[in-house]
Amino acid sequence: MFSSCSELSRLSCWLSRSARPRRGQVFIMFAFGFVALMGFVALATDLGLLFTTRRSYQKIADTCAVVGAQSTAAIARATVCATTNNIPTGVTVNSPPTSGLYQGNSEYVEVIINRAAATMFMRALGIQSVPIEVRGVAHNRRAYDFGVMGLQPGVEAVKSAGGSSSQINGNMCSAGDFKVSGTLNVAGYAIANDSFSGMPTSYGTEAGLGSYPCADPAYPLPSPVPTPQTLPLPGSPLSISGALCASPVTIAPPSAARIRINCPSNVTVQVAGPRVEVDIQGSNHAPVQLMPSLPTPSNATFQTVTIQGDGPVSLAPGWYDTIRSTSGPNITLQSGLFLINSSYDQAGSGSLTGSGVSFVIGHEFEKTGSGAVNLSCCASEMQNNILLYHTGNTLPNSPWTASDTNAVDISGDNTTIQLTGNIYSPLSASCDDPCVQVGGASSTMTISGQVAASTVKINGTGLQLTFSGTGTQLGRSYLAE
Repeated sequence: MFSSCSELSRLSCWLSRSARPRRGQVFIMFAFGFVALMGFVALATDLGLLFTTRRSYQKIADTCAVVGAQSTAAIARATVCATTNNIPTGVTVNSPPTSGLYQGNSEYVEVIINRAAATMFMRALGIQSVPIEVRGVAHNRRAYDFGVMGLQPGVEAVKSAGGSSSQINGNMCSAGDFKVSGTLNVAGYAIANDSFSGMPTSYGTEAGLGSYPCADPAYPLPSPVPTPQTLPLPGSPLSISGALCASPVTIAPPSAARIRINCPSNVTVQVAGPRVEVDIQGSNHAPVQLMPSLPTPSNATFQTVTIQGDGPVSLAPGWYDTIRSTSGPNITLQSGLFLINSSYDQAGSGSLTGSGVSFVIGHEFEKTGSGAVNLSCCASEMQNNILLYHTGNTLPNSPWTASDTNAVDISGDNTTIQLTGNIYSPLSASCDDPCVQVGGASSTMTISGQVAASTVKINGTGLQLTFSGTGTQLGRSYLAE
């Protein structure tokens, strides 16, 4: 018998013997390598998930910081933003920030998210979660930079039925829907916190929940509101007519609380307050002046003033419940603060002029008809460049209860209207639709100021509104850190 190697070359025999044990070594090495490879894959997977989670948290922190910076209730709004983005816990909102470059600066909002992110494969090594902390800081550059503001959500807060010659030089916003019928030119941005129906021509538009908020500027009333004079008992009216009109007439207290005026154009009738009623009758031609109460003109008190005839009328600043002009007299306002508890209602062909005036209106301000209007603010008692402040309620300190409708209508046909100052109507309750209407069928209306109201309607043609509070470019909130 020969050995198995005797029939083979020595090299072949050696190779055949040594191959058998190496097959087992390769298998063991492959097994260990596979386990190590799977470990690296598991670690990479966990790290990838953690980095993705961190990026997601950073995006939410940045977004919610910007959202908070847009609001007057920064902390509450940023917190709601985080909850909406499925981060109900582990969120801290600070305004001003408590750390960083803008620590202690109330113009900035800081959002910190600190949460534990669960692992998958690292649990085999005893690592159940990894802490993740991210931080976003935002700054709101501007607020209330809108020429027209519709402040009531859930309704058509801004409506336009204007023609192509009307233009808003400034931004516009609606807390609800923004409806455009016809043409509306906006040399600025148009914002609808709900949606658009029709589109304005503008620099750009935004709509929906992520749009820039149309927030109430919350302008205050004068403080304190002046106190009216005590009215006398009504009694019988005193008629200023006939022989009483032979020379200039001055009616001073303690004469009758109710005055009726009917005089020719060659005399001037002056009436001092307080008065329950001043009735300028339809056949009156005389200039009539309602006189201020010195030394505090804003305390002059006239409850009901009816203006007819064609003699010009001058009104003193102070307290009124109702002023109505139904025919053609021209009305001039003396400089100061006019507190009108119920309504100012002027129609017809008479003009309305006044410089250095401000109105606080309880329920209704209506100037219609063909008479020209030229009003500029402001009374010394009024802040924020306000020409007309419409409360929709009985005024503070008023001795009367207002009962007229809730609306401001400044419009006219074939007339010129020029207003300098802001119009503000922050009604929380419902008012006549719209709360504020400006424009007219064929009027030329210029407003140098802001119109901010629960609901606003821009009507007719020829309206030019320019608001230059902070420029026409909309300053947006931005990330600072």
